[in-house]
Amino acid sequence: MASKKYCLKGHSAKIYGRTTAKGCKECARLRSVEWRKNHPGQSIALVTTWIKNNPHKPLEYALTQKCKEVGITSSYYNSLPKICSNPGCKSTTPGGRGRFSIDHDHSIVKGKYSFRGLLCSSCNVILGLANDDTRKLEGLISYLKASSSRLVCRK
Repeated sequence: MASKKYCLKGHSAKIYGRTTAKGCKECARLRSVEWRKNHPGQSIALVTTWIKNNPHKPLEYALTQKCKEVGITSSYYNSLPKICSNPGCKSTTPGGRGRFSIDHDHSIVKGKYSFRGLLCSSCNVILGLANDDTRKLEGLISYLKASSSRLVCRK
């Protein structure tokens, strides 16, 4: 028996996928949006209660999503040594949100494998502000080396 190509509302099962007999994933999403619109206070209360009862879940979800984005699993992330991948740093303290940042190549299209390593909060911010531009970073290194030789101490 051939499967349906469209749900009851006419959404393509090929595009949206199937969930239950009530319809496709798009139908489920639209029902959820409509319910939240019609029950604003109740919707916020349910989310607030869920977060209070599951404080670790939003962070786990965020980590899982970030891992998927760069092409690794959260179990692989958890198996990595918790040390900064920057050879000049090697910090064992993550800083920031309490976990090491997942460094990835921003020039690669999302969904492609772009994982480079784990960075502490400081190294991640520096790299992010430099927009992964090696010329900027090399220029800053030259600037630091040159300025340290010109320092004059005054009493």
